Amino acid sequence: MIEPTQRQAAVLEALQNHTVAITELLTQATKFDGPAPQSWLVDYHHHAVARTDLATAAAAGGVPPVWIEHVQARGERGIAYRPEMYLREPDPTDWDRVLGDLTTDVTRLREWAGLDVAHRDLAPDSRAAALRTNIEALRMRTAGVANLLGLDAEEGELLWGDTTVWAQEVAATLAEVPAEQITHRWHAAAETDTRNLTGQATALSLAGIAVDTAAALPSSEELYEAISAELDPVAPLFVSARGAEAAVGIDAAVAAALPQDLDPAVAFSHPAEPEPVSGYDPSDLEAVPLFLSADGAEL
Repeated sequence: MIEPTQRQAAVLEALQNHTVAITELLTQATKFDGPAPQSWLVDYHHHAVARTDLATAAAAGGVPPVWIEHVQARGERGIAYRPEMYLREPDPTDWDRVLGDLTTDVTRLREWAGLDVAHRDLAPDSRAAALRTNIEALRMRTAGVANLLGLDAEEGELLWGDTTVWAQEVAATLAEVPAEQITHRWHAAAETDTRNLTGQATALSLAGIAVDTAAALPSSEELYEAISAELDPVAPLFVSARGAEAAVGIDAAVAAALPQDLDPAVAFSHPAEPEPVSGYDPSDLEAVPLFLSADGAEL
């Protein structure tokens, strides 16, 4: 008979007790003479959301679905969790799904950290905190799932490599990406809704699963330091307004250095064609004109 690990048992206990609390609240609701009070709504929302988030994270962390269903069924009957209670025999764990999904999260965590570092070289953004909040939510949820699985540092390196490999993967991924595309991806990551990840990380933490660190993952400080050392500086493709002003200044300086009395016709036209010969003698221009009278005599 397969027994849950200590971490799995902690998650199953929390799931069952959340369900017991929901069952008790629903029983109370049948006795209300009118709308439920605000305190009841707050309690119900807390347990319902926590149970949903924890069940999702538990499945991601390899807890057998049949165990999740079993403890919730007991909770619906008002039975509190006791470790000596038996659990149904689970099916074999689908490791391709579990580790494949976790690898997808690791890849996204690596990419977002790389975008955060690369974008700092382009332009500090007033929304930088938004991406870092999302990175932290993803990192905590990923760490929680890795810890629920019980992965150690050696297994983490076998799956995804060490911190240096993470940084090299980031550099290779972003090496040929234009600066404008990096900015586009940065904004897409910053605008991603990660509330579900935050909820799952919180539920795991309340169940006793560490989410701040994981042996299988590099720390944030190590990862950022390695990426910063590996990633080449990113230069924007488009000239900024300041760069355009500098170009105008250079053009003005070149224009000032050119001769100011340069005849455009000389500089940019073919030489003028010579005037055709008119057939007169230039000495005629100096001859004194003769005036004749009506009968032809000189005056």
